[in-house]
Amino acid sequence: MGNALRVLFEIVFLAAAADEPIVLHATTDPNAATLAFHEELQRLTTQEARGELLVRMYDAHVPLLRQPLAHP
Repeated sequence: MGNALRVLFEIVFLAAAADEPIVLHATTDPNAATLAFHEELQRLTTQEARGELLVRMYDAHVPLLRQPLAHP
């Protein structure tokens, strides 16, 4: 088990006006990824950020979780 492949989860912000995604957190623990997602969601909502917040596996093309951020 010492050589087991570890999956890397990333919390990524895709800003509405940005060309490149921003990796906010990376972890091998899915529970830590979930907590980081909710912390970043709260922070970005408070800042009225526009774009999308994602949880994805490293190098995955489809996010595991996606939250659009749009504020009036």
